[in-house]
Amino acid sequence: MPAASGHAQSMSRAVSILRHALLVALLCGEPVVLVGAEAARTYSNSERGYRLTYPASWHISVVPGKGGPTLSNYDLAKAPGHGVLPPDAAEIFLLPHSDLANIDHSTNPREWASEDARRFAFGATTMEPIANSGNPDISDVLRVAFDYQETGYNVQQKYLTFYFRLNADLFKIELNYWRGDPKAGSYEQALISILRSIRRVTAKSN
Repeated sequence: MPAASGHAQSMSRAVSILRHALLVALLCGEPVVLVGAEAARTYSNSERGYRLTYPASWHISVVPGKGGPTLSNYDLAKAPGHGVLPPDAAEIFLLPHSDLANIDHSTNPREWASEDARRFAFGATTMEPIANSGNPDISDVLRVAFDYQETGYNVQQKYLTFYFRLNADLFKIELNYWRGDPKAGSYEQALISILRSIRRVTAKSN
């Protein structure tokens, strides 16, 4: 029915607007504390000069020589591969732009985000500068969201990414999960918490 379809679309837009408002509130309000209700762990990268805190229930994988970890709410050894998540799964990864310097020559967060959207976005992309990220150690924060559809699959994944500067380098921290996952809010809260936990440390000299 056309009327029912219109109502469903309106409800979907309302939920999207509410979720975005909650994300902004999380960024600009009091820090989201991971300890207590759920224990937290710390990952440090002295080569790139930062550390972060993540929920202890999430798995972490670090590839030697890379600038950032991959975090997941499932055992990464069980991933199907080809960029596809298992059911009810989410991943968060942190990537310094210097890892891509030989293939991507972006000089600011918006250029990098625009290139990612051009290559990966399925449908519309939203980009919004974040004036107050709640983290004094990062700057030029840009929030970007789009859908992604792997070739050969008829379902979509949601990508929510924050691009920013840290220690004079560009970084992004990205969350991806299945579109329509009812636990999307908890995944996004974990992403915000990790973003706000990132701190500078003294980088190891070469």
